[in-house]
Amino acid sequence: MEFVGQRPVRRAIGRRILSRGCLVGVLLLLGCTRDEDYYQVMREQQDAMKEVTEVLETVKEQKTMAEAKSSLERLRQKFDAIAQKANSLPKPPPRKVLERMQEEKLFTERNLERLRREVKRVSDLPGGAQLWKEFESGSPGLFPVGPP
Repeated sequence: MEFVGQRPVRRAIGRRILSRGCLVGVLLLLGCTRDEDYYQVMREQQDAMKEVTEVLETVKEQKTMAEAKSSLERLRQKFDAIAQKANSLPKPPPRKVLERMQEEKLFTERNLERLRREVKRVSDLPGGAQLWKEFESGSPGLFPVGPP
């Protein structure tokens, strides 16, 4: 048996193989969580749309509009974090993620339509268009609602 330092060569080779195997395992696990990162952002975006819609649903007049503005301002950091996560993910998403997005398209469109209705309704109130414009300008790209 040949020795390298005080260790047999077989033991040194075995440890190298084991360490490389662990490295490959870690890389495979990282690859698996990558799809989950996209799914997590998708869920967070859906939740954000729901939260904004729920806040807008409370707007009936000037007093509730002021309360909604405060709520939207408090939520802004959360929305910015979601946008940063989404922007940090590699583009384009993996095929599996795109397929899941396609599967959830109807659900997403329903939530978006509900948000659009509330944006339109609030925008028709005095000061409502300005409320949405201020919020949307602070969260670019997170809510693809468009102008009221």
